Amino acid sequence: MKFQNSSNYLPPETAIREACRQDIGSALVNLLDDSFPETFDGRTFYKQQPHHRFLAFEQERLVGHAGLDLRVITVAGKLYEIVGIIDLCVAADRRGLGIGTALIRASEAFDVGRDFSLLFADDHRVYEANGYRRIVPAHTRWFAIDELRSHSVIERDLSDCFMAKSLGTVPWPSGDIDLLGYLF
Repeated sequence: MKFQNSSNYLPPETAIREACRQDIGSALVNLLDDSFPETFDGRTFYKQQPHHRFLAFEQERLVGHAGLDLRVITVAGKLYEIVGIIDLCVAADRRGLGIGTALIRASEAFDVGRDFSLLFADDHRVYEANGYRRIVPAHTRWFAIDELRSHSVIERDLSDCFMAKSLGTVPWPSGDIDLLGYLF
């Protein structure tokens, strides 16, 4: 799936497309390592491989990435279908051009019918500009993976980084959040 560059937020020389197997190589490793130093250690994933990925290219150069995690979660015991945005990043020399916004929008449109788009962000600005809001409180439960090993269930308030956007008409509910899996 290729996204047209007709929007006013994507540079005309940039194309967003769904990743295919041959895209998962050294260019992606380099982009992730440059964007998240001391996190990926030469891998193309952090805790688990994303279910899907969108990539931004300028000509043949990889300049952006967004991983997607598709799952159900519970909030106050009720099931919701979500798309989780994982490891959104843009090459340092291409930031501020709308590529991150284009990747976010492609991710939100990927699996129509989901209730929410979720993510965990250190820097909230691009997400807030795209309609995401911080969830406070965000008492969250998840299955922990560390150093490529499963080890425990963790419960913690993630209000500092948990962000959500409704993809339909249902507002974010209140209550304890169970990711029903790993923290993406």
